[in-house]
Amino acid sequence: MCVILNAKSKAWTIYKKGRPTHTMRLGLVGDDLPTISKQMERLRGQIRKVYPTFEWLWCVETNPQGTGNHVHAYLHVADDTFNPKLVEHLWSADMHVQRTPARSTVNYYGYQFKSLADPEEAPKFLALNGTPSKQYIEHHSRGFFR
Repeated sequence: MCVILNAKSKAWTIYKKGRPTHTMRLGLVGDDLPTISKQMERLRGQIRKVYPTFEWLWCVETNPQGTGNHVHAYLHVADDTFNPKLVEHLWSADMHVQRTPARSTVNYYGYQFKSLADPEEAPKFLALNGTPSKQYIEHHSRGFFR
């Protein structure tokens, strides 16, 4: 129950302080947090070469079909000329970037934490996003929360 309250609180913080302009979904991200983190850091570095103000928050989730893992991310850039197509070609697998709906509610930002409500999926979600000594429900760049 505590982790669900934490997710609700995090969704509220994303809504109020992150104010993301876009969402991103990445497929085939890896099988464990060290591999995934390395992939995400590499991608972030590539995006920041084009958009230096790029900031994001992401978490990993198991694919529903059991075919690996994917990442859900919320992002923002200060550049008004942000073009998702320029970013999508930087990932070798499936990537989809879209503008955050204008009338998004706090519930919209809780979507990426949906696995925490499922007793079977929650431990997998926590294992993918944390370490044996520390459970994280998300990962964010330093400037994501404004």
